[in-house]
Amino acid sequence: MLVEDVDLPPFARIRRPVDLRDPGSDRFDQSLAMLVRAVRPRSDAT
Repeated sequence: MLVEDVDLPPFARIRRPVDLRDPGSDRFDQSLAMLVRAVRPRSDAT
């Protein structure tokens, strides 16, 4: 619960669901890659 305004970390700006429920699956790898791209600085994104 938040009781006052706070700065949110950069990853909080991604408004896409990320399904990480099945480690080792293709869907997991794709979702993880999407999450990594969203939280990395733009200069590091691939």
